[in-house]
Amino acid sequence: MITEPAAETWDHDLDHLFTTIGHHFGRVEPRRRMWDYVRALPEPRRCSRAAG
Repeated sequence: MITEPAAETWDHDLDHLFTTIGHHFGRVEPRRRMWDYVRALPEPRRCSRAAG
């Protein structure tokens, strides 16, 4: 389970990451695609495995 402080830390770290590497993407479309991809990584539904 992701706690609220952990989620806030994740958001802050992602903002810092995108500020740092965003200039490497010449167009806004790839930048947005990268943003969407990385933001989806911690979502539990994408990381689900069969229990047991």
